[in-house]
Amino acid sequence: MAAPHHHGAPPPAWIVGFTLATALAIAWAVVFATLAFRRLDEFQRAASKFAWYWGGSIGLAASLPFYVFIYLGGLHWLDPVHFHLGAELAFAFRLGYGLAAGSLGLGMLVALGVWRITRQ
Repeated sequence: MAAPHHHGAPPPAWIVGFTLATALAIAWAVVFATLAFRRLDEFQRAASKFAWYWGGSIGLAASLPFYVFIYLGGLHWLDPVHFHLGAELAFAFRLGYGLAAGSLGLGMLVALGVWRITRQ
């Protein structure tokens, strides 16, 4: 999704509306992902969990060198005309990467907690 092109901050109603629509779309996707997972047999469920755990963990770890390269200005070094440097841009990039990585970790902890509670 491309960033909106506007001058100044977008209207608060637009931000809230778009955020709520995104949350609704994610909730819809979770419902259908849950229904699809429940239709899998035990072997397919185990394969799915294995792939998500190891694939997600290794994928996140593999992205860290790219993150460091970009955060330290590697894209600017490769193409200074199109990739600019700046503290505000670096902060936004760090926040975006941290949000994704932190959400993965938090989601894992919540899922582990739910699993432990429902298995007692």
